[in-house]
Amino acid sequence: MFNRRDFLQLSLSAASMPVFSDVYGQIGCPDESVDVLIVGAGGAGLSAAVSCHQHGYRSILVLEKAPSIGGNTLLSSGLFNSVDPERQKLAGVNDSLELFKSQILREGDFKNRPSLVSLFCTRTYETMKWLESLSMSFKSEINEGYGALFPRSHLPVEPHGTGYIKALNNYITNHRIEIRTNSRMLDILRDKETGVVSGCLVEEKNHIRTIRIKEALFLGAGGFAQNNIMCTICDPRLEGLPSTNQPLATGDALVAAIRAGAAVENLEYIECIPGKLPGQKERTVLHLFVGHMIWINREGKRFVAEDSRRDILREALLNQPDRTCFALVDKRGFEFLDKEHRDGIVRSVERGEAYTADTITELAKQLLIPAEMTVETVKKYNQAVDEGTDKEFGKLRLLQHIDTPPFFACPQVMNRHYCVGGVRINERTEVLDFQGKKIPKLYAGGEITSGLHGTNRLGGNGIAEAIVFGREFGKVLGDKFL
Repeated sequence: MFNRRDFLQLSLSAASMPVFSDVYGQIGCPDESVDVLIVGAGGAGLSAAVSCHQHGYRSILVLEKAPSIGGNTLLSSGLFNSVDPERQKLAGVNDSLELFKSQILREGDFKNRPSLVSLFCTRTYETMKWLESLSMSFKSEINEGYGALFPRSHLPVEPHGTGYIKALNNYITNHRIEIRTNSRMLDILRDKETGVVSGCLVEEKNHIRTIRIKEALFLGAGGFAQNNIMCTICDPRLEGLPSTNQPLATGDALVAAIRAGAAVENLEYIECIPGKLPGQKERTVLHLFVGHMIWINREGKRFVAEDSRRDILREALLNQPDRTCFALVDKRGFEFLDKEHRDGIVRSVERGEAYTADTITELAKQLLIPAEMTVETVKKYNQAVDEGTDKEFGKLRLLQHIDTPPFFACPQVMNRHYCVGGVRINERTEVLDFQGKKIPKLYAGGEITSGLHGTNRLGGNGIAEAIVFGREFGKVLGDKFL
């Protein structure tokens, strides 16, 4: 449990970093001024830039620490959760905003902020339509992604998060909104008397400069899953685990926000998902659609309902003797994945990082696990599909047998994936301090924030969160502009 001592340790680690704002006047770099400054060029930051422009702002600058844009959105599975009266109706799925809200609250153990949950659920479908107006395309079918717990996950036509970034960046390019890569925010500047955020310090090409803001500073820089020190402070069990994130997801903006007085919460809840083993070149994705796969351990046995909450799945895998399991699918499960994932699996097989065989017995031998037990496990699972009831673990999404060769499997360990906690915001994306007061002109959205997910994020809510709240920020500023 993340306690006061852990927070103090994290705060001290932030405080021990150079406070550039104390010395910026001595650096001698010229000031630059914009109306709106956005930190991060992933889903949240790019959505914020597009939305601000659509609501009347023209002096907009986006800063990105990496050499290229996209952030973790680009690397994601691409799933976007939303109640959808069109696609879900065709699929025979009965859904509602109230059900969506209640599931987020329940699966977050009611540590969510209800106002954020309500705003999010209300905005997801219109945000999908907004993305489609920017030439984003979604597939017609509805899925239940890993840890989503309900069939409301939409999959883009283009692989991973490519479609989101392409659609947003096309608008940005066409409207000449500036994105500056290799630009790292070092510190947030606040007026010592009024507390109003006045800008930030930025490192560009080994030079430090001051960028002033007239209207707003928006933090859309993601989480800290690549920062082993911060993750270990928040949850010591995760020390040394690999991460699915892009290499620069180290929490710089979060640290700067803490130093600027922002309240943080729920930092101990760090989501993990199956990923690549240390030393592997790429992640082999066999687990994405839970109704088409099973997990087995080194004894050849299932050990959890594969459609459980993500935090339950994390605990189940971390409690295995060597923190390793195998995801197993048959031909139909393999073909259900998109081409990008299938191609990745083929490459993994060629490198000896995934395995395929025409029988479960042969596959088990390749995995070096008991063949008889593995065959029996698959047989019992197929019987559960026939009966419509998983008496052993209670899995609900029993969509198909695993009986059509060839079969595929790969070893999986947990990777640090998503920081559920972060800075506290209200439904207007305004950042709050520990007294619950707004920090003037400071806003945030996406993974850097807390409050939407509570203790556990539903799979498919991450990209939706980033784009919904990035877009909402622009609407909030637009109200002010008008």
